[in-house]
Amino acid sequence: MKKTYQYTARKRRPFGHFLLRASEVTVVVVGVCIGLFILWSHFQPKHKVIVGKAVIVPQLITGTSVITIKEPTFTIQLPSDWVQTASIDVPSDHSITWQATAKYYSDRILQIYIDTIPATTPVNAELPIQPDGNHFVVGTLSQNCSDFTPGGTQNDAQAELLAPKESEWDSVNFICDLARFTDNQVGTGTIGSQINTTTITGPTSGTHSYFFLFSDRNIVPDEAMFIDMLTSFKAL
Repeated sequence: MKKTYQYTARKRRPFGHFLLRASEVTVVVVGVCIGLFILWSHFQPKHKVIVGKAVIVPQLITGTSVITIKEPTFTIQLPSDWVQTASIDVPSDHSITWQATAKYYSDRILQIYIDTIPATTPVNAELPIQPDGNHFVVGTLSQNCSDFTPGGTQNDAQAELLAPKESEWDSVNFICDLARFTDNQVGTGTIGSQINTTTITGPTSGTHSYFFLFSDRNIVPDEAMFIDMLTSFKAL
């Protein structure tokens, strides 16, 4: 028996169908692009714009506001939040103490000894200074002196048994506090001078000796602040 095959003509889809499909694809592509843009924007740094009355605040170029302290024999600049907390003037101790008051930074203290030098006071790091006229040239700050002083260690159990020991940094002699190596006290000294002693002459007040002791027991110490203080010092 002869088979009979029937062929049917394939219906041509209307042009509108293709437009609909194209529109669907376009919507999907646009949606993906928008989604990627939103995702990208999410990870970009956020910039807060504050609209309001402009306020002009006087400040130094460095951006750090300072105050000038004037004493009979010298002037020095300190951050504006620092206040004087002690002043001793007896034959054995002529010193002045200032301390930071800013939130989270109140563990910063500066002591200046004038003509009554505590020659046996140990420190954890040494900062050489050299008189130049009526101001100081500041040298390079040492690392923790327990790192380079013979017998030093940063093992707590071993260090607490150690006595302070004379050491040297950039030809400046000082006493290293081996037992309290985490105390983060920085002292000053000068080549060829007695321990903890720097002598400088002012144009009117004459010649005086100084010892600067900076303590910073914050989590992130800022010894650069101490350098700025010393750089601003002027003998009167």
